[in-house]
Amino acid sequence: MNLVSLTMLVILLVFGVVGLCMARKIRNGDSFYVMEEKAPTLFLVCGICMSYISAVTMSSGPGVCYENGPFLLLTTAQPGAWFGMLVAILFIGRKMKAIGCYTMPDYFAKRFSDNNVTCLALIIMVTVMEIYGIGQLVSIGTVLSEATGFSYGWIILIFTLAIMFFCVPGGTWGIMMTDTLMFVVVLVTAFVVCPVVIYNLYPEAVQRLPEAFWSVQGIHDMSTGYRISQTILWFTFFAGSPVIITRVFPAKNDFAVFKATVISVALIALISFLLYFTAGLMQGVEPGIVPQERVIFQAVRNHAPLILGLIGVAGILTAAISTASVLFCLAGFSISRDLHGLLNQKKTEDLNDLKRARIAQVFAIGIGGAVAYLQPTNSFDLSIFACGIFAASWLPTILMGLLWRRYNSTAAFYGMLSGALTLTILQVLMAVQEFSLPWNINPYIFSMVVSILVSVTITLRKPADPEDARRHYQIRNAQLSDAVIRETRTVPNALPRLFRGYYQAKRVMVGGVISVAGLLLLLCILFYSFIPAG
Repeated sequence: MNLVSLTMLVILLVFGVVGLCMARKIRNGDSFYVMEEKAPTLFLVCGICMSYISAVTMSSGPGVCYENGPFLLLTTAQPGAWFGMLVAILFIGRKMKAIGCYTMPDYFAKRFSDNNVTCLALIIMVTVMEIYGIGQLVSIGTVLSEATGFSYGWIILIFTLAIMFFCVPGGTWGIMMTDTLMFVVVLVTAFVVCPVVIYNLYPEAVQRLPEAFWSVQGIHDMSTGYRISQTILWFTFFAGSPVIITRVFPAKNDFAVFKATVISVALIALISFLLYFTAGLMQGVEPGIVPQERVIFQAVRNHAPLILGLIGVAGILTAAISTASVLFCLAGFSISRDLHGLLNQKKTEDLNDLKRARIAQVFAIGIGGAVAYLQPTNSFDLSIFACGIFAASWLPTILMGLLWRRYNSTAAFYGMLSGALTLTILQVLMAVQEFSLPWNINPYIFSMVVSILVSVTITLRKPADPEDARRHYQIRNAQLSDAVIRETRTVPNALPRLFRGYYQAKRVMVGGVISVAGLLLLLCILFYSFIPAG
């Protein structure tokens, strides 16, 4: 057993014990699903950041930067993803929390009151969450199988069991607590280990790479149209991501959501830059890393002191397993809550509710681990496909449901179905034969356009239903800020508390904007300082 495998086992054991201990926090379904809506700003920041900093950010994303150069991704996909997160949290997530959603399919049930729509949303939710989680496990197995001495199959088995300890006993409590501790490891990896690696690689790595490698077009000179399409694509990926949206549901109040959002996006921007710049430098020192997903792993192991290198390895582990645990947890929630709600219209709160929720967690995680064991494809393909399904089917339906009074359940059903089927068919055609859309139209954007056109056409052709308008009015007028005022009135010194929360949130938001502006300035300075003149 080497140091990497020992680090892996210790990390999983510690966090597994933490997840197990969270079982004592669970008293009822509210505490299992949404922590009784008591999550403070710290938990939300760590949860949002760890949802973003997944195996894609630690492995697949750096692999793309290693091949094409870091600034292509940093100036296209990343800004789109950051703005998508703002929409997901501040617009969609807050609205869903305001109407009492515990899971994403809850929104479809409340907005459309149609079992067919809810059932389709549930099928998409569970299926795609499983696919996405499988992608995370595949990435873990790919990166660690050689370094630890364990076979790929053993890695998958160990991590599947660890995720069960995170999710099954404590539900959202276990996820939030382990995410908070894991984020400390990721912060050290990004802000301590990566700068050390960059210092050790510079300037040798820069001198060995062509100037085009550091351009915003990348080494392959991508066109402006391609870069704009990537920005739009990643915006839609994150704006419709259940992993991001559902992080709002356990929030203590609206102030905590606003503060957490600004802090999270600022931290994510900094972490992404450090990781991707490190990956780009590695091309100049260690060209030919296969698979490219191992680039950050190779960087921290070969170009940082031993202790820092092991911390970096721990950061990669925690990023991947955190996202995988959230994905499987959400799939389990939908099975135990939404599927049971469809099958049993008499919803009663009893001891069996928690038992059913935990059994669903075991089932969702077990299925994901079993499929990941077969190593179906690389993690990036699975993750992108999963995000694309939500962008093509859910995002148009959610936004039109929130913004359009006349939008009805029939349009929602066929809009979601057409978007998901179109993307799936296109992906299959591209996988089995040489196929591309005319003018190189992106299949994800094309599928989303199909979903929108189908939804709009059906809505306009079907007579307006007063019930759809009534439900839309109720959701539109539900404000999360109203809950803050109601709760504040029940405590002593209500008005000073309210103003204190407001001014604190305002200071955090202003500070976050200044931090992001400073980051952009830093990027410009580093771009012109590190890159040699042609």
